[in-house]
Parts: sequence; structure tokens; C-alpha cells
Amino acid sequence: MSDHDRGAYTPPTDAPLSFDARQPVRGSRPAPMMLLISAVVLVVLVVAIVLIYRSGAREAGDPPQTVGTPVGEMKTAPAPEDQPVDPATGLQIYR
Repeated sequence: MSDHDRGAYTPPTDAPLSFDARQPVRGSRPAPMMLLISAVVLVVLVVAIVLIYRSGAREAGDPPQTVGTPVGEMKTAPAPEDQPVDPATGLQIYR
């Protein structure tokens, strides 16, 4: 007897397949291990970032660290020839 003799809407008489991905083998579904592991890694990263942020490079209220050598006080004003020259000085656009 072939499948053509069964008709269009006759249920199959074969035994179910040995593996059906839709039905779990055990009584309960397995735990989603990759999801749990990624959640644990995410929580560890967030805790590490918060701890690093809160400890910081300096304590609260401390002044910032100086970079390079400190500059001394300015003794005199700069000379006029050291000032930048404005190329638009004396330029007339309208009569």
C-alpha cells in the first residue's frame, strides 16, 4: 500500500519519529545554560565597572594631578609685535 492510496486527509499510520525536537526527552525542559552564563558575565562586568568608577584615580576632594612642569607667574605683558595681526584691519567693504 502506498501513500497515494491513503487519501488526502487520512492520518499517517507510521510510528512517531525516534527524535522529535518539539518534545523534551526528560520531564522538564533543560536550563538555558548559555543565557545564565552570559547573565553572570554581564553582572560581573557591571560590578567591576561600578567598583572601578567609584574608586577612581583620586579621592573625592583631591585636586587633579599636575601634568608636566608647572608654569611660573607671568612677569610682563606680551609685546605688541608678538600679538597676531588681523588681516581685515582697515578693510572697507561698503562706501
